[in-house]
Amino acid sequence: LMSNTLGAGKSNGFENQIYILKSAKLMSRVVELGNFNVGYFKMGSFIETEQNKNSPVQYSFTSKSNSQINTENDINLEITLSGEQSFIIKSLLINNNPITLPNSTIAWGQPIDTPIGSIILALKENADISKLAGQMRIIHSTVDYTARTLVDALNITSSVQQKDALLISLKGKNPKKLEDVLNILINEYNILMKENDSQGILSTISFLDERIEGLELELKEMESSFINYRKNNALFDPESQSQIAMKSSQGYKEKLS
Repeated sequence: LMSNTLGAGKSNGFENQIYILKSAKLMSRVVELGNFNVGYFKMGSFIETEQNKNSPVQYSFTSKSNSQINTENDINLEITLSGEQSFIIKSLLINNNPITLPNSTIAWGQPIDTPIGSIILALKENADISKLAGQMRIIHSTVDYTARTLVDALNITSSVQQKDALLISLKGKNPKKLEDVLNILINEYNILMKENDSQGILSTISFLDERIEGLELELKEMESSFINYRKNNALFDPESQSQIAMKSSQGYKEKLS
């Protein structure tokens, strides 16, 4: 990440940028945008392979208003694919507690009612039902927990070869997913910086507008006092001098603008 993108040219500037890049708030935005708190795993005989965007299944969850989700792996769902219009729920854990469902065979797109909310598993448009087979695990964690986990795996250092650059790396088992996380992180960082810059500009404009209004009032008061003084001392013609005063006021306003 180059310093001209970061807006930092000194070591303390880099420290500020690293602090922001490793903040849980920024990473939470990344997790929500990339839906990284939901993991799709293809289960083999010995290992589980994370599918990420290659998963043929799309998971969605709608929580109940009074539900409490606060553990590391909030929902752990294991299903069996049989190449049909339905799937079989092999196990369902919520906050590490097993949940018993009235029916284990569920049609694609059919809501699954749980104590904390409703789960829906649907097939993606390009999924071939006839080729779906085997077992699959879906893990749904909280955004906060996922963000903290990613921040812990994030490493940011200054480049030795290039003094105006930062080296950012992320440790994990799925390189493509990690690449997506980093791309969204940098993009959201740039958006956040632009938002802050824009807010600073708006604050400055607002301050200048208020200052100009205050100066206009002060000018009007001084001009009124000046006119009254000269009028009371018979020093000028009020009508002609008032026109000069108005022009002067407009000139001041233009200079302030």
